[in-house]
Amino acid sequence: VKKSVQSIDFDWATKQGHYRRSDKKHKNKDYDLVPGVLDPSLYQLKLQQELAAGQTQFKLWFAKDSRIKNLEFTVTGKGQYQLGDQSYAAIAVERINQPDKKQTKILLIPELNHQIAQIEHIEEDGSSYTIRLSDYRANNKAVQDFYNLIDG
Repeated sequence: VKKSVQSIDFDWATKQGHYRRSDKKHKNKDYDLVPGVLDPSLYQLKLQQELAAGQTQFKLWFAKDSRIKNLEFTVTGKGQYQLGDQSYAAIAVERINQPDKKQTKILLIPELNHQIAQIEHIEEDGSSYTIRLSDYRANNKAVQDFYNLIDG
């Protein structure tokens, strides 16, 4: 088993992002940061916050390994999501991936603080994965307070 440590560090004082990978140092890269760019974890929270604020189409700037990528999302409909023995109304969101042919569909549950319930992703070569929420516990007030703190 080959292990790799990867990191993206934001240095806002110098406005530089630093991608580092332990097993492929030739892929290490520095790039300019722009205000509002998010790391891989925060862009999902920002997506939830945008939907909680009633947005139906929006763009997010996301730091990837070697670059900053603009992700565009649009609400495509409604659905249901079964979590344990309870069914929840869900919002269907799709990432607009132009010009590539990748597909990313996301279900979020408004009743559970717009928690991401499912992510389905299909690569251009047809390979795919699905991530599904199997349990959810939260302090609703803390989540709402956090959404209110996220700077738009």
